[in-house]
Parts: sequence; structure tokens; C-alpha cells
Amino acid sequence: MTDAFPTPQPYVLSSIGKRQSGDDLLYFECRNVTNYNRFPSRAFSYSGPAGEYLTCVRFSFNSPTAMVLVNTSYVGEREFNAIAYDMNSNRFVANFSVFGIKSTSRPNGYLGIVEVLT
Repeated sequence: MTDAFPTPQPYVLSSIGKRQSGDDLLYFECRNVTNYNRFPSRAFSYSGPAGEYLTCVRFSFNSPTAMVLVNTSYVGEREFNAIAYDMNSNRFVANFSVFGIKSTSRPNGYLGIVEVLT
């Protein structure tokens, strides 16, 4: 007999950028991603207002084979775009967290997501 409530899968964490002193959680989104075509995928994007400087973007998945494909054309101080997908599962849960610093001008010592990647 199988358990009616299966054991939850541990979450896999993937980060882009680096948390920095003074940053806060600016945005959070949790989505159930299901198979609509050949494999489940979902676009995640964030575009912040003037005065927000992104420091880190995190994804966590309940599938060990889920991945993130970053659209580098839309990664900057205030914007981020990526697609989360899993070719080995019919569905998965994706959590999308955006961290950043709110400031009227570019903070001293601030490293943007692109600067951390290079």
C-alpha cells in the first residue's frame, strides 16, 4: 500500500548574484510548473522601479533535475529574466526570490548580478 501523503521532496537551491550588506527581499513568487508541451517550463521575470539595485536572485525547486536558463539580454541593475524547466518531470514547484538594495543612488560597493557573474 502506498502512502496517501508522500514524503515531500527536498528543495534544490540555485543562486545568481551575491547577497550583500543592506539588501532585502524585494519580490517572491512560488509556482507549480506543469507539463503543457514536451516538458514543464515557466518564465520568471522581475523589473524593479528606479531606486532598486538587484543583488541576488534565487530559485529553489522540489525536483533535483530542475534547472534555470538565464536570459542574459534582460539582466541588469533593475531587471532579471529566466526560464525554469525540468525535462525529467511532469511537474515541479519553483520558488523565485529577488534580493536588492533600495537607494536613491547606486550604493557604495554595490556589485550587480552581472558584475558577480563575470
